[in-house]
Amino acid sequence: MAEQEAEHTTPDATQDGATAGDTPNTEQAAAIYTQADFDRKVSESAVKMQKNQEAKQAERDAELEKQRLEAAGEHEKLAAQYKAEAETERAKRAKTEYENTARKMLGEMGLGAHAETLIVGTDSIDVLADKAASFKDAIAVAVTAGIEQAKHTGTGIIPKQNTQTTDKTPDKMSVEEFQKFKEKHGVIGRV
Repeated sequence: MAEQEAEHTTPDATQDGATAGDTPNTEQAAAIYTQADFDRKVSESAVKMQKNQEAKQAERDAELEKQRLEAAGEHEKLAAQYKAEAETERAKRAKTEYENTARKMLGEMGLGAHAETLIVGTDSIDVLADKAASFKDAIAVAVTAGIEQAKHTGTGIIPKQNTQTTDKTPDKMSVEEFQKFKEKHGVIGRV
């Protein structure tokens, strides 16, 4: 910076562009820039540099703040996503636990085969227990109504429950046992 100022204060040039040959006093031409002028130029330049540095620092700070806010926004988005995934997982676990408990309870009540039908639309064991009890009552009413209807058909024959506990199937029976089976059950032809 001092060199630039020195170039402008050469003894050969004056303020209006005349050279030393044009003016008789070279000392007067050199005195065009005084120490006060030099100090003023240096302080103006320092102020300008300071303003430029402050502006650049403000831009960097704004960019860093923008990046920080974007990162914070992404963190919030990720946190919300993880929270939603955790909530979904908790709901799945609770549903699975409920279904397992419900199946066990219905199995103990003798309604294990109807578990899928009874579980649909319920989310509480108490509600399911009431629904299962109503279902059992409805079955009992239907069976009783069927028996009563059979009594009133004029035949008076009440269908018997199958109480046979044999595990023999026709392919495991001897020839004699199979003949008896055919006669008893009225099987015609090959089985």
